[in-house]
Parts: sequence; structure tokens; C-alpha cells
Amino acid sequence: MPRNWQGYQRIPHQVIANADDIKLLLGLSASITDEEQAFISLIHPLAEGLVRQYLKYDPEQKTHTEYFPRHLRSGGPGYGQEGRWSVSGSRAIWESLDSSDSTLQLTHLPLRLITTVHVDTSALHGDSDNAFDVDTMWTHGTDYYGDWDQADVGYSGQLYSYGSWPSEPGTVKVVYRAGYSPAELLGTATEDAVVGDVITTAGVDGSGITRAVHITVISQFIKGMALRKKDSVGFTPGVITSERLGDYSYTLGEGIFGAAGLAASIPDEAKEQLEAYRHWGLARL
Repeated sequence: MPRNWQGYQRIPHQVIANADDIKLLLGLSASITDEEQAFISLIHPLAEGLVRQYLKYDPEQKTHTEYFPRHLRSGGPGYGQEGRWSVSGSRAIWESLDSSDSTLQLTHLPLRLITTVHVDTSALHGDSDNAFDVDTMWTHGTDYYGDWDQADVGYSGQLYSYGSWPSEPGTVKVVYRAGYSPAELLGTATEDAVVGDVITTAGVDGSGITRAVHITVISQFIKGMALRKKDSVGFTPGVITSERLGDYSYTLGEGIFGAAGLAASIPDEAKEQLEAYRHWGLARL
């Protein structure tokens, strides 16, 4: 699914929405100009980036390696719960803690497979010698367990310790698989399947995320094409709101994007599609 300027082909597991589906929804599947193709190729990845930012995680299914806790224990709102904010780059996650520190919140959703969990109080995020060696591996069902809603699907993305997770940053290493398969992103998952590393579970529906990408691309396409080049006036910031043929004249509105050009944003209709999928542990800031 990544795009190139020649074919704009879909290669599996690289984008959320199929480029051909977007062209179909725009009525451009039978005939498309170079300008229209170039513009779609520009706004499609922008739209997907906006959707990922709004969700606060990457919904495409893949394997992740993460280290916890990400921050020293401190105060925080917690909405009545004890916990801590863990910050990594531009992301922040509220790690809720009970009195025994038994809950660990993963970043990506939904949880599909826990590969390994290591706990090493001297690991320093893996920088120390022999960090997270085989002796530090925890056993699923004995030392910890996942919050599973059904086989291979845990929507909360939480792990629970039978004892407690350490409080020192970077002492827990989790390798796990999370996200939706291509069939689940299309809402067409009707039977369980595992193809390579990709897990598909019947009834798991991530199609709202794909619809949000469609809505965002279509919205930006319609707005952007309103600014396309006019033979008589060239490229001019603003939408032509009136024209006259005799002694040609035109009137420019201030434009949807303003003089700066394209300013992509997620429409409210797309946000509505995404609400059920947002990572509220990450969205509290």
C-alpha cells in the first residue's frame, strides 16, 4: 500500500486505505488526470498521518517493542486513580496503578499477541550489559496475563502482573503484536486466519478507521481542487467566487486554506468515525 508516482499501487500493510477505493469514491476510477492523481498522492499520506495522530497509535497490525515504565512515578490527574504520566516524544500515556502496581498500559491497540515480556531491574532500557537476557523472561499465565476480550483480541491493551511491575523506568521490555489486519480495516473479517504474522479474527471491525481516512482525503481533495490552476489567472490563493466573460474579470474569496496553501485537517465526520477506536490512555493530555 505505499504509493509511488507512477503506479500508486497498494502494497499490503503500509497504508490504512486503498488508493483505488479512494479514486472510486471520488468518481475517478475510470478516468483521472495527472493533476488529480498527483494531488491524491499528496493528501492520502497526510490524511493517514492525521488519523494516526488523532487515534494516538498506529492501527495497522505489526509487531512493537516497548520499554516500561517510561517515566519516574509522579502525581497526575488520574481521574480518581493513582498513576503516572509516561511521555515519549510527542506522546503521553497515563499508566494507571493500583496499590500493587499491577497494571501496565501498552501503546498500540488492540493487543493481538504477546511475544515476550522481560523484567530486568538493572536493564536501563536495554543499555546495560546482558539486559533482558533469558533469565529475566516472565511467563504468561504465571507472572502476568493480558486483558483479552476474545481469542487474539485485547481492546484495552493492558497487561496485569500477578505481583507488581517495577517502578524504575526502562525495566520492563514487552514485544507484542497490535492493530488491525487489512481485512479487519475493511470490515470484511468473517473467519479467523493467520497469514504469516498477520492475525485476522472474525467479527473484528476496524472499518471506521478506514472510513475516516476516506472522508479526510475526499474533503481535502474537494477543497484543494477548488484552488486548482485557472488558465486565465494562473495559480492564485483563494477560491474564485464569481467570473464574467466580457472583459474578463473574477472575484477571489479568501480561500479555504488561505494564502499559505494546503492546511490539512480531520473533518468532524471523520472524528465521529474514530471515537470508538481512540486510545484514551494516550488522549488524556
